[in-house]
Amino acid sequence: MTCIAVNLAIQMVMTASLYQKKTWYSQLKEQLAVLTLVKPALDALRVAHADRKKTTRHQKNEFVEARFERSATIIIEMITESIPSTIIQLLAFVNSETFNFASILAVISSISTAAFIPAVIM
Repeated sequence: MTCIAVNLAIQMVMTASLYQKKTWYSQLKEQLAVLTLVKPALDALRVAHADRKKTTRHQKNEFVEARFERSATIIIEMITESIPSTIIQLLAFVNSETFNFASILAVISSISTAAFIPAVIM
């Protein structure tokens, strides 16, 4: 739970700094996207639309490009959620007294997911 709270706090600070020149309504929408955990999906949608329209940040009057914002969101999630949860799983596996094949699969799955998914999405 702490990892998610830290992730949300960092993403809210990032969103506030990126959208500080926008209207209060735009800022509120972005903060609600962070709080409702739909920010990654919203960023992916923006990247897809930007690729389809071939727009740049200057044409859309944005502070940063959608790809940069998407990458920053993924990096924040990796640092605050994926890596700590993998470390916790590894510690639980190392400190357990019994050998459990399911535990090994869970750790391998966690590590491969944490590495593979962001690489594919970016």
